[in-house]
Amino acid sequence: MRFTVLIPTNDHGELIRNAIRSVLRQTVAGWNLVVVGDGAPPEMAAIVEQEAQGDNRIGYRAFPKGERHGEAWRHEVLRDATGDAVAYLGDDDFWLPDHLATLGDLLAGADLAHTRQTEIRPDGMIFFLAGSLSNDSDRRRLLLDPPWNFFGPTVAGHRLDAYRKLPAGWSPAPAGLPTDIYMWRKFLRQPGMRFAGSPMTTAIKLGAAGLVV
Repeated sequence: MRFTVLIPTNDHGELIRNAIRSVLRQTVAGWNLVVVGDGAPPEMAAIVEQEAQGDNRIGYRAFPKGERHGEAWRHEVLRDATGDAVAYLGDDDFWLPDHLATLGDLLAGADLAHTRQTEIRPDGMIFFLAGSLSNDSDRRRLLLDPPWNFFGPTVAGHRLDAYRKLPAGWSPAPAGLPTDIYMWRKFLRQPGMRFAGSPMTTAIKLGAAGLVV
């Protein structure tokens, strides 16, 4: 399975190097990476170029600062995407080497899938979020207000053909609604979609921890 990987970024500076390096360490080579600059500073292009080291699978697209988190730019990039599936990575997070391989296995039988969200907080504590798209009750709860979620983009992926069946793709979320929940609900409301979740930890969300790997 070939992946398009998106790393949206505004300005986490040097931390994005960790994210890019974790993509380069994947056990599967079938991917291309697009860093999506949402009003990112000019220095971001140089950082991406340095980390790519001539690897033509890695590119950078600069956009002006968009509404909310620049969701519209993600959709713009995916309009030109090719391959089988899409995976996302926070610019201050990183993947373990088997992340894409695990996600690819899940997406062989699903349209939207995720692994376990694992977070390292600034005080060093490790947290795991409970829930799975494989569970009917968890899917129903994702559609309810107040918003509730158990996985973010860093551990999520979807098939590209499924994304293109949606009435609308990435777009700015309404006020008060997290952007990822807004996107996941589009998949959940689309008839015929298949879902999968894994309890495996294949990525680390660092948040403000700022660790170097």
